[in-house]
Amino acid sequence: MCLYVEAMWTYRRVLNNVYFLDLENTFYVPLFFRNFISISRLMYFGYYFNFIDTELIISHNKVSIDFECLLNRLFKLKLD
Repeated sequence: MCLYVEAMWTYRRVLNNVYFLDLENTFYVPLFFRNFISISRLMYFGYYFNFIDTELIISHNKVSIDFECLLNRLFKLKLD
């Protein structure tokens, strides 16, 4: 099985209409229902993650920028 993969240098997503999540050296697979983001890779760029039960708080530069809840055993980002 072959899949089409798009290589993008920086992929910018808006979180909560205010903050930008810049994904560096990104690969995007358009046919995937979900694309995954590596938490360990985001930590390299200064993002922090706080897991509390079924909730996830994402912070950058000591500011909470997003809040997510577990859905079907995955944390799904609310993208605008």
